[in-house]
Amino acid sequence: MNDENIIIKTKLNIPGISKNFVARKNIEQKLKYITDYKLTILTAPAGYGKTTTAASILSKSGLLIAWFSLDNEDNDPVRFWNYILAALAEKISSLKVGFDDLSVNRELIESNILAGLIINQLDLLQNKMVLVLDDFHFITNEIIDRSLAYFVQHMPDNFSLIILSRREIDLKLTNMYSKQQVMKLDGSELAFNMDEIEKFYRQRGTRLSLEEVSLMQNYTEGWAAGLVLASLAMEGQKDIHGLSRRFLGSMQIDRLLDEEVFDHWPDEIKDFLVCASFLERFSASLCQAVTGLKDCADILRKLSESNSFIIPLDQQGEWYRYHHLFAEYLQKRLAEKGREYSLSLYRNAGQWYWDNGFKNEAVDAFIKGEDFKKALDLYWHVYIEMSRKGQIPTMLKWLGSIPAKYHKNGPAFCFTYAYLLTMDNQLEAAQKW
Repeated sequence: MNDENIIIKTKLNIPGISKNFVARKNIEQKLKYITDYKLTILTAPAGYGKTTTAASILSKSGLLIAWFSLDNEDNDPVRFWNYILAALAEKISSLKVGFDDLSVNRELIESNILAGLIINQLDLLQNKMVLVLDDFHFITNEIIDRSLAYFVQHMPDNFSLIILSRREIDLKLTNMYSKQQVMKLDGSELAFNMDEIEKFYRQRGTRLSLEEVSLMQNYTEGWAAGLVLASLAMEGQKDIHGLSRRFLGSMQIDRLLDEEVFDHWPDEIKDFLVCASFLERFSASLCQAVTGLKDCADILRKLSESNSFIIPLDQQGEWYRYHHLFAEYLQKRLAEKGREYSLSLYRNAGQWYWDNGFKNEAVDAFIKGEDFKKALDLYWHVYIEMSRKGQIPTMLKWLGSIPAKYHKNGPAFCFTYAYLLTMDNQLEAAQKW
């Protein structure tokens, strides 16, 4: 028997639900209308609870549910459609619908004859049915995409498809989107809100104050896997505010991000991820200046489409930032490259900022890159405008970071420092200057 004909039954099982599962009212409200759509797509990075959320909501729906959990071996059209048939047959074998007479080969798939035959059989169903394709990010085969798109477009009204994926899905179904036949949810909608975070920890025997819940939300950004790992770090601990030191030192989160995110990328993209990790926000142009890589726009596009813990900051897809926990993880990798390497990246960023009109960011970057002479030279260009805008604390922080050998207690420096301290009501310190 060919490997493509071997069906592993456990891949067709609906995943179990933890006893500590937190009901997601907002998500449930949206997904309860799932049969009103032909296709529902849930895309988010690893650990955002796509599978658990879908399994929990569908298990209470009363619908006929078929499930197929994919892996990287399923990126073959014949194997893929054999599993689709097996998933459907397992749920409707007792009904007057069957697929025993259907054969699967590449010609039938590419011609869409197979999809058409399956659709005709599904049209005989009396009840509503849902098929879930979990971990669809393993699928990159264009033949599968085209045949599945044809299947989705022509599915009968009694049938709906749910796709769960870590990367963005484009089956080129523009006409279905315009007809509102497709529903999409992403990581921002799957992220836990404050009420859900409070309930999450309460169910695990930990009661958090409103301040602590807010801290946890800001720190994990509602990432379900992050909340679980944080709960493990919190066991037996009372100091929630000290969590970051324990949590970031945890090998568990490093291992999770290693295995589920970082290790999947080629070396060039790994270098990009690490080199850009010190930036609070970044664009392709800035990343090119920092990393020296020429295809940063393409890298950012790939990372965004794969939901690799980068978050778009505008509608145009120009500016991004990392998820906070992923940034911390990458910064630890950056530190392994040595202090001088990190300083050079800050200097590269500083020059880009200045050349592109981000003057405040430029001064800050040169200070962090310890190019204090450059930072002080540029400071005098922004001094008046920043004073007018009342950005006194930032200016004081900068001047306080510049070693004496660079300003040599010159009159302009001393007078400016004294003036800013006076404006900040630090009169005793101002008198010294």
